[in-house]
Amino acid sequence: MEKITTTISKTVAGTDGKNVREKIGEVGYLQPTLADFGITGTEVRDEKTNELEGYTEKPLDWLYSAVCAATRSALTTRLENQSVEYKAGQSAWTNLEELITSAGGAKGAHFIVKREFKEAFNAFADSLGKSAGFTANLKALAILPVGKNTTPALAAIDANTKAIFLKRLNQFIATLSDEDAVKYGGICEELSECCETVSEGLTDE
Repeated sequence: MEKITTTISKTVAGTDGKNVREKIGEVGYLQPTLADFGITGTEVRDEKTNELEGYTEKPLDWLYSAVCAATRSALTTRLENQSVEYKAGQSAWTNLEELITSAGGAKGAHFIVKREFKEAFNAFADSLGKSAGFTANLKALAILPVGKNTTPALAAIDANTKAIFLKRLNQFIATLSDEDAVKYGGICEELSECCETVSEGLTDE
């Protein structure tokens, strides 16, 4: 595992009215490499810092990106919301076992990412400064239900509303850091795909 530092930030309204990322602080943590899982590959490292950037083998590089996203998700789960301070009873892991087996580890990571996406998207929706009704509807359409046989509300709404939602979703994606874009990529892709089917809806503001 390698010691790295990540920036914790939040989305705020800039002076020009556009959303910008505002730094809250930095926090260090241990990042597993593929070697920690018994997988060998050709590492790509930064020439100046020697930080591991990925692997030359595409499948391994993809796998490492997934490990990085899951690890950062485990970190943010242990931290107070929009803070670099750990929650009561939580602390930094010191080895791989602590990362994947503790309450703040990867268990339930799928639901953790969904919750964090909801918090981030809701904050983005609030930052738009639209009416309460528009904001509430926008938040509701971003919710993906739990369960294989359930259909998102977005899938059953009219084409005009879908176009409006997709416009706002793309604006939200543009505010994300590279790490958050990877972490929320699956959810954003699923929501985008929902914008292909029909009923009654939003009027843009």
